[in-house]
Amino acid sequence: MPVNPGRARLMLRRILSEYPDETMMAAFEIAQGDFDPSAFSPIATAMSHSEAAILAMADPASTRLSGAIGVARSLSHIDAAFETRLMRQIRLARPERQAAVTHRVLDLMAASGQPHRAVPLLLPLTRAADDRVRSRATLIVGKWKRDARWLAQFLDDRDPRVRANAVEALWGVSEARGLFHSAFADFNHRVLANAIVGTHKSGGDNLTGKVEELIVSPSENFRAAGAWAAGECGLEVFREPLQHMALQPGISRGAAIRALVKMRRQSYKSQ
Repeated sequence: MPVNPGRARLMLRRILSEYPDETMMAAFEIAQGDFDPSAFSPIATAMSHSEAAILAMADPASTRLSGAIGVARSLSHIDAAFETRLMRQIRLARPERQAAVTHRVLDLMAASGQPHRAVPLLLPLTRAADDRVRSRATLIVGKWKRDARWLAQFLDDRDPRVRANAVEALWGVSEARGLFHSAFADFNHRVLANAIVGTHKSGGDNLTGKVEELIVSPSENFRAAGAWAAGECGLEVFREPLQHMALQPGISRGAAIRALVKMRRQSYKSQ
């Protein structure tokens, strides 16, 4: 029997008006698969306006991250206010769920295809009291802004994760070499390693001395960071020290093994 598109749209609108939350949750389950909003636009549009659907996306207890990201990307293309509705879920979340909802919303905003709308909404979170939230927001916004002068303010943050993420956000930006050099004065292993990788990616200085300082450090965290940086930069000169480190117990062992594997893969690609 041929389907009458006009009648089908009317039926959908009636179902949506009479059973909004139930329909949204059912549609959300479908949408976590291969979702094409243009083929199901009435429900897709209604989903973007449904508090039940948005809440389900924002709560890890309700939905899988991969499915929620797929739906969020789709809905962000058909609703200019979608990101605003998504961010509102942080404020509306119950106190015991707020941390989980905040980090899920950050995941979804990071995957957003509309950074020009997401950045203004995320800027307040770069000043959040929670160090983990502040560090993640700094990385997400920083990667979109790619502005060394704006990110420089975070090099004085009390939390090393924020400082490290401010440096990482500028990887590949040649104009950020000054910021990377400033970060070399930091006392945290992750900040130093990120500054090394950032300098390498921007075509900067010979970094063997900086990496060696980390690899020979008495601190295992610093040695692990040095191994990681050597692998990211493909510094073959450290292959032998990394092989020795890979035989030692502790967290630096795993970092050394991963760095050696990365170097081997890079050498295969270059052949």
